[in-house]
Amino acid sequence: KNFPILRRGAIRGGISFKKKTTRVRPYGTLASRTIGDVYGDANNGKNGLELEYDSLLKGEPGLYIRRKKAGRNADIIIQEAINGYDIVSTIDIDLQETAERELRYQLERTEAQRGTVVLMEVKTGKIRAISNLIRQRDGSYTESENIAMNSQIEPGSTFKIITLAASLEEKSINLFEDTFYDGGSVNVDGARIKCWKSGGHGSETFLQVVQNSCNPGFVLMGQKLGTNKLYEYVEAFGFMEKTGVDLNGEAKGIMFDLEDIGPVEQATISFGQGISVTPIQQVTGVSAAINGGYLYTPYVVKYIVEGETNDIMYENKSKLKRQHISIN
Repeated sequence: KNFPILRRGAIRGGISFKKKTTRVRPYGTLASRTIGDVYGDANNGKNGLELEYDSLLKGEPGLYIRRKKAGRNADIIIQEAINGYDIVSTIDIDLQETAERELRYQLERTEAQRGTVVLMEVKTGKIRAISNLIRQRDGSYTESENIAMNSQIEPGSTFKIITLAASLEEKSINLFEDTFYDGGSVNVDGARIKCWKSGGHGSETFLQVVQNSCNPGFVLMGQKLGTNKLYEYVEAFGFMEKTGVDLNGEAKGIMFDLEDIGPVEQATISFGQGISVTPIQQVTGVSAAINGGYLYTPYVVKYIVEGETNDIMYENKSKLKRQHISIN
């Protein structure tokens, strides 16, 4: 019998499977931490909007067979891939570019290790830009952490806006008629609390207390409000809860329980020390102090679109939580 001769390589073929996903970043690394990333070929959201809206974004995988013959490829589509939904964010490209550029400049100028910028429309809650940068050992910067959402910081003088708004609402001070003498420090229950200016500012109206960012003057503001009222306004401005922003990993600030607030704690809270807030909490709270007292839920997603038809499946609206001060 004649047997066929088998030559190695005479028959070429076989079946292999390979996953391939496509992600398009039309603006490169801009707002990369907010947009987020995915875990390799698994195509599962890792952080940012990619994680928060993972089930809507990933779509359904397709399947095709690629047959090689005579040096040519012939694809046989078994199942078409189905793209996920499209998400349109509230981020403004120009503002985002500015935020990232200026944050990097300020970190380099001050040699700070980390920083964040959050730009929000005070009357809607729309986030227009978020930038987060952390300095690495080699001097480069990375956006490996969403500082704006999960970093807890002592707000310091930026918190004085809240104490001022509460004092004006309760009419516990008159900015133009009430006066205060700043000798450089004030004694509260045995603790000496200093003004930033050595020797103090002397005699001031409370408008000047605000203009001078005078710590002892704000201590008196807090005392005039009283512990219960001060605590009530801190809570009303959203500092004891998450803002509810539509990004993953949001943390909550750290605040004393009411029963643990003594005279010293009340004094330091009045000018933003001894407590911790997240940057997104601070931006949201201060926005409510200057927009007439309206506390909005911040948001990043503008609407969600069906990719093939461009039909809007969901549109985000401004969400008012409460109003706790007036604009009188």
